[in-house]
Amino acid sequence: MNPRNRSSVDDPARWCSDAAFVRGLAHKLLADVHGAEDLAQEAWLHALRGPAPRGGFRTWIAAIVRNLAI
Repeated sequence: MNPRNRSSVDDPARWCSDAAFVRGLAHKLLADVHGAEDLAQEAWLHALRGPAPRGGFRTWIAAIVRNLAI
């Protein structure tokens, strides 16, 4: 595990700064506003429970959102 990537996951400011990005992506993937909000919340739960990203934080969280939208 790359320690730099783990620290980005452990940084609450990082999560807050990307909240709008996650919600926006969820809204683009789903036509339903309420479903998109649920998707964004579910993505954060998966991110908290899963392993640290191997690449960039946004790439990692975007993959989680897309996978859950399928």
